[in-house]
Amino acid sequence: MAKLLIINEKEYIRAANIDDIEELSLLSISLENYVFKEKMPEWFKEELSFRGFRFRVTSSQFKHFVYVKDEEIVGFIAIKNDNHIFHLFVKESFHRQGIAKKLWQCVKEIFDVSNMEVNSSLYAIKVYESFGFKISDEEKFFFQLRFQPMRYDSFYL
Repeated sequence: MAKLLIINEKEYIRAANIDDIEELSLLSISLENYVFKEKMPEWFKEELSFRGFRFRVTSSQFKHFVYVKDEEIVGFIAIKNDNHIFHLFVKESFHRQGIAKKLWQCVKEIFDVSNMEVNSSLYAIKVYESFGFKISDEEKFFFQLRFQPMRYDSFYL
């Protein structure tokens, strides 16, 4: 598997593949409490299911990059249509270790991020602000999902 960014001898970032879908699904579902205050709605469970990930990982509309540490996927970022962060998840036990930032740096090397957008969970707003994103609209509520639209500030390019 080609490594896009080598962090050290035990850590690297690579493109996701079909063999990763189970790990991606389980990682995402494990972070439910960072996205929903109450129970995760069925439509979102379907999005995070093996089937949902199989669709996205094999779709030309999405690009997924995984952060691997000691041969375990501990985080990933998914980009939709080359200009929207669709998912950014890091295993809870690896929070605050710079993994999300390294995934974002990898994306910046691959894509033109001057118009990158994200619908941030309320929990992750500060993380995206640290990457250079700014709030671009009022907080939204969509089928039990609260999120904050944000856009990358090209001043940081």
